[in-house]
Amino acid sequence: MKKTLIVIFFAFTAVFCQAQLSEEPELEQRLLGKRKFTEIKAAVEGFYKEKTSGLLPADSLEKKKLKRQRKFWNRYLFEAESHLDSEGYIVNGARKTLDYVTGNNLNFANATETSAGSWSLLGPRC
Repeated sequence: MKKTLIVIFFAFTAVFCQAQLSEEPELEQRLLGKRKFTEIKAAVEGFYKEKTSGLLPADSLEKKKLKRQRKFWNRYLFEAESHLDSEGYIVNGARKTLDYVTGNNLNFANATETSAGSWSLLGPRC
């Protein structure tokens, strides 16, 4: 009986536990087509300012949810601010690293001649 109750408890709580935050559809619409850091930051800050200004003191659960989402966006914006190009667009640092490792940004063929002999790429290329 105990095992059955424990299984039911965990199954019931697993339905309500989510690791990923779901974005508000209104925020998704505001962010649609925005590519510059300043545009994204203004859209996110404006959205959360509007949402929190309309809440009553009794809406503590909704405030908590909005604070958690805002904290996620603050982390993202803090990190993205250090990955901007000269025009203000967010640069994907992982893509640049992958291009460097795979040699997609280098101007040489698969074979190179070095003092250690002739080398050629055998691994996969992205």
